[in-house]
Amino acid sequence: KNFVIGYVNPNPEEMEGAQGFLRNMPKFGYVEGKNVTYIKCENRDSKAIESALKEMAAKNVDLIFTVSTSVTRSAKRVSTSPLM
Repeated sequence: KNFVIGYVNPNPEEMEGAQGFLRNMPKFGYVEGKNVTYIKCENRDSKAIESALKEMAAKNVDLIFTVSTSVTRSAKRVSTSPLM
């Protein structure tokens, strides 16, 4: 199975938590282009984030990884995908 993961980071300059998620996924067997595809949104603009979340919901992603409470709340409004 090729997993599709939505990734939303409203603070693109932050390098540890959000980027650490992407950097460490191969250690657990999830290799981009092999068995996982990411739909990424790294943007501070709330309208751009909302649009990206709607796109992720429309594509029925397997998981949405969010980095902030406000983005998690927005994701809950538009998607039934599991959130992390």
